[in-house]
Amino acid sequence: MKLASLLIKTGYSVRIGREPVAGAEGKRNAQQQYYVEYWEE
Repeated sequence: MKLASLLIKTGYSVRIGREPVAGAEGKRNAQQQYYVEYWEE
């Protein structure tokens, strides 16, 4: 979250998301990986 807040303060648009780790999509409690996408508008 600190990374996202710093990007927002410097004028970037930010999207934070999460998705199952590759190979674990069908498992009930699959590990998740988080990602931050950012871009200038």
